[in-house]
Amino acid sequence: MFPFAAVTATTTTTTTTTTTTTTTTTSRCCGECGEAYKKRKRSCYNECCPESRAFKDESKRIERENKRKLRVPKAGTSVKARDGTTRHSYIISYSLALEKLRPKVTVADVDRRDKLLEIDPYRCFWCKEAKKECGDHAHPCCNTTHREYSHTNPLNIFPSCRACNSKKGGSKLADWIDELRSMGRWSNEQLETFQKWLFDNKGKLLFSSEDTDFVEKQFPYINKIHRLLEYSAKNKVDLEDIFGPIEMAFKVGRKKTVEQLSCTS
Repeated sequence: MFPFAAVTATTTTTTTTTTTTTTTTTSRCCGECGEAYKKRKRSCYNECCPESRAFKDESKRIERENKRKLRVPKAGTSVKARDGTTRHSYIISYSLALEKLRPKVTVADVDRRDKLLEIDPYRCFWCKEAKKECGDHAHPCCNTTHREYSHTNPLNIFPSCRACNSKKGGSKLADWIDELRSMGRWSNEQLETFQKWLFDNKGKLLFSSEDTDFVEKQFPYINKIHRLLEYSAKNKVDLEDIFGPIEMAFKVGRKKTVEQLSCTS
């Protein structure tokens, strides 16, 4: 037999001491108004405080509104941006001057056109419905994109309503004819008759290549004149200082021309 063994059980008791650390958090305050920030927020939420986001957003809104009020309203166009209008007017003046040099349009030409194209002088030629409110060039008076310039004469001016005149604008006549076709108010026969008439009378409707080259040569100087006018307005420069010498040179040159003509006669 085995000898008796005495077993001694040793019980170890472990005592765990829990240390509770209490952290005292100091609330952040706004340096401007002294109000405490909200939990987990880094900016002041007092709407009356200049440091608050709401106050800053409102200040920006007021600033934008004031800028809008002081913005110059679009009530017109500056003189520099009016160069296109001057080019258009220059073409009309040149065309009227050419009427003294070229064969004039006759009454027979106008009567033949009105009968062939069935023109009602009191109704829009384009839409065939509205009353005549203005006159419109068949070919655009001044189309610099396609180098197309037309005469201002009774043969090239057609009765039009303001809506069609505005819609047609200065677009190329071929594009406008396509628009007329899509409107459905012109028959194919009417369009063909109109196109044939345009071709037969292009000499009295459109500028020649010589006249086109001449007017286009003047366009850069028209732009320069407008830039000078803009400079005069912005810098309060008397136009006499700019154009005085030019006017004097023009008068001298004109006087010499008159003297030369008197000597040859």
